[in-house]
Amino acid sequence: KNRGEQLPGVELSLFVEEGHKSIARTVHRLLVKSCQRLRPLNRHHASLDLMQAETQLTQPE
Repeated sequence: KNRGEQLPGVELSLFVEEGHKSIARTVHRLLVKSCQRLRPLNRHHASLDLMQAETQLTQPE
């Protein structure tokens, strides 16, 4: 799990860059799961936040 901590700084940043899409997908899955457990009113706000987060993830820096 903590494989990244053993890498030196430069390799770590490369690892993060290559892995950020799969990390984003994992976070997205977790957010979706937690959204599904919320009450409908809160779920709407959470899904709006989720859409904003997705937009930020997919935009190039």
